[in-house]
This record gives sequence, C-alpha cells and structure tokens, in this order.
Amino acid sequence: MIARLREAYPGWHKAALGVNDWLYFDRNDADEDYQQRLRAYYDELLPTDPLELIHYYSSVWATDIHDPDVCYDREGENDHHYGENKIYKLIDTAPKEAAYFLPLLEKFLERSTNSGWIAVVRIAKHVDDPEHLLRFFLECLTTDIEIAIVSNLVRNVISGAAQTNRNNGFRDQPHLSGPF
Repeated sequence: MIARLREAYPGWHKAALGVNDWLYFDRNDADEDYQQRLRAYYDELLPTDPLELIHYYSSVWATDIHDPDVCYDREGENDHHYGENKIYKLIDTAPKEAAYFLPLLEKFLERSTNSGWIAVVRIAKHVDDPEHLLRFFLECLTTDIEIAIVSNLVRNVISGAAQTNRNNGFRDQPHLSGPF
C-alpha cells in the first residue's frame, strides 16, 4: 500500500509528518504494541531516496520534525534540532558533486519550503563547486519561476560557499574581496 501511495503521490509528506507528530506528542496514551506498529509505519512512510529524505526534512520548519523514538517531555529538555541534524547528516554523507543535488534544488524551485535554506546552505558548503549550483539557478530563471524563491536560494548558496571560504562568496566581485 505504501509503495502505491509513493508512486501515486511522489513528494507527499503529510502522512509521515502526521505520524511523526503522534509519535512525539501522543504516543504515551497508547499501548506499547500500537506504538511499535505506528513507529514501523512511520519508517515505511519515509522516503527511501536520500534526496527525497532531505526534501522531507526541509519541507516544514526543521523544529517540527522530531526524533520518532523520543516522546515530548514537558519538564525535560527536548531536541529541537533533530530535523536540522538529519539534513546535515544526509548531505554530509552524499557525493560532493554539485550535479548530484540538482534534482533536489529543482524541487526547491517548484515550491517554497520552510527549511530548504538549511539544506541549500549546507549543500553549498559540502560540494566541490558551489558555483555550479549558482549557474543551475541562473539557467532555471524563466518567467514562470517565482523570483523571490530563486533569489533566496541564490543567497543561500552564496552564504554556504562563503562559510567554507570567505572569498568564495566574493570571487567574481574583486571590489568586495580582500581583508575585512
């Protein structure tokens, strides 16, 4: 059933997000067997492709995705960086070729996401050629692409590249490079 859902609705994350919410906030009210079945169901709902998984964690606010093995604790400390850390881990273990990430960046162009910027900054820091990412976005500029989405993604690439090597963000602008 899950395979048919994935095929019919690629990129549909609402079911996994809903189960994730239940596992985090409401699992304590259910018996152990039901909790384990929903936990297994969550794993089935998650995308299997690494780029799809990055998109899943980026599609909502990173703080809205929780560790599915941990329940919310009113009195304790809760990990509000789980989604962000999953994005980092997936990108850090991916190939360093910028072309690998282009299908994901294309998805980010289709629709604005709440945490896509986290992924794009990390990708720009990770790849060997962040300028390839910039060229990709410039080649995608058409009248049907929302300029605000493109400009934010370009800004994220520049930010990530500059975090790796400050001069990367200013390479083609000699009047801005140099000691600051």
